[in-house]
Order: sequence, then structure tokens, then C-alpha cells
Amino acid sequence: MPNDENISISKFHEYALHANASVQHFDSPPLSQFRKFTDQAKSLLINKIRSSFDDLYPLLIQVRPWLINLDLFSTAGLIYNEDAYTKLMAWVLNPEIHPGSAFVRQFAWFENIIPSFKANSISPVIPVLQPNTDDGVPDLVLPYSSFIIAIEAKTGSEEHATPSTGLPQTVAYPKALLRKYSLPEDFPVYMIFITPDGRKPENSEAIVTTYVEFCYSIITKLKIDMFSDELRFAFRMIFTHLLTCAVPHGVDLRSIIERYDNIKQENDNEITLLSNLGSILTFNNLFFPRRLL
Repeated sequence: MPNDENISISKFHEYALHANASVQHFDSPPLSQFRKFTDQAKSLLINKIRSSFDDLYPLLIQVRPWLINLDLFSTAGLIYNEDAYTKLMAWVLNPEIHPGSAFVRQFAWFENIIPSFKANSISPVIPVLQPNTDDGVPDLVLPYSSFIIAIEAKTGSEEHATPSTGLPQTVAYPKALLRKYSLPEDFPVYMIFITPDGRKPENSEAIVTTYVEFCYSIITKLKIDMFSDELRFAFRMIFTHLLTCAVPHGVDLRSIIERYDNIKQENDNEITLLSNLGSILTFNNLFFPRRLL
């Protein structure tokens, strides 16, 4: 049975054909039918926006306690610095900085972005920063006993051709890592492509993610009071920078949280939801980069 969305799409196609015919025959569908169609389309749109907002808002609430006003990384000029961001992610994922949270910190992100990923019988490993291979240098690698996770981090640059094969980075690195570690061709390698905006990699099988998704995947599994004051401040400064600076230009997470508080207070008013369609679309892509609204 067709759903409401398919029916509306079919109706839209019907009206488009009718509009084209009316140019020649000076005919048009009854206005009441067109109004019925637009009402149905508006209802579908509102429901989709509200559903997306309802998914986003709880995550923003969980993210908020980790944000601080001090961002020394921005002060140091590290905005959109790919090498710096890679090192910050490696630090967050490093099991040695806080063994009690090592399992959660290392696997929360992977379980969120890799559908088949199960960490039940896996021990955390120390991330390897920029290991040399015979065909280039991946940004970050986690070599587990039964699979490898390779991460290519981008901010403003595009994938470049690797030195030996001339293939794009996300295409070349999985095979290069198998050769580096002398592993068989069928050994699992998960290639992750992380960017501020969730853009697509050259490798269609690579996993698309964002710095925002990296942060919230881990934050939502941690308790802020589980760390010492020193460690808590370090985590908060890293998450603050990535959530507020490793995003598309013009995106302001803090103001969005305040604006969404107002939307919630207005009981998801339809006009308010529609007026915030642009930001909801943007943040839907940042928090859920593999989902279409």
C-alpha cells in the first residue's frame, strides 16, 4: 500500500502534467483539489521537520554541559587544521588517558557510525597517528586483531591522489594498510571519512561522518563527573572546539541551542518550525550525516 509521501509525490506529478497541459488547453485542476494537495504536502513537511527536531533536541541538551566559553585552540589559530584535529581525536580515543572510560570512548563513535560494528569481545588499542604505507599516509589508524579502522580527516581540502597508485586517498588506503600489516585481502578494513559538513568521499564504501557526530557519539555515553577536574577541562575544551569550529562556516551551535530551547517552549509551533527549516536541515546533516530528512 502506498504511503502518504508517495501519494503526495504522485499528486505533485499529476499537477505538474496538468499545468503543462493547461498551457496548451487553458485548463486547470479545480482549486479545491490543489489546496488539498498543498495541505497534504505541508502536513508531511511539518511532520518530517518535527521528527528531525525531536531527534536533534535531546542530543543538543546532552552536548550543552560539555561546552565552555574558553577555546584556546581557536586562539592558537587551529581552526580547520586537519593535523591538529587528527591529534585531538587520537587523544580522545586513547585508552591510556583514562582507562576507566577507555572502552566507551573508543567504541561509542564506531558503534554509532558502523551498522555491523560490535565491540563486545574487543579490547581498545592505541590509535596510530599517520602511519607510513607504500601508498600514502592515512591520518589515523586503529589496528585491531580482527579488523582495521582507518580515518581520513578533512576540513577544507579535497582528497588527493596517493603517490604509488594515484588513487584517491579513501580508495587507496584500505589496500595499502593490508599490505603494511601483511594481512589477507579479505581482512576487514573500515574506511572512515570525517569532514565538517559530511561530504561524500571518493570511495563509495567509505563511511561518512562529521566532527559533530564524533563528539556527540562519545559525549552521550560519558558522564561529565567521571573525570578529574583536569581531564574534564581537557575533554570539554576539545569537544567545545570541534562542536563550534569544526563545522561549516556560519554555523553557530550555541545560538542554535538557545533557539531550539525557544522552539520547545512554543510547543513545536508549525510556523516556528517552518521558519527554522534551514537550521534543522543543516544540523540534521551534521548530527546524522548518513540520513536524509
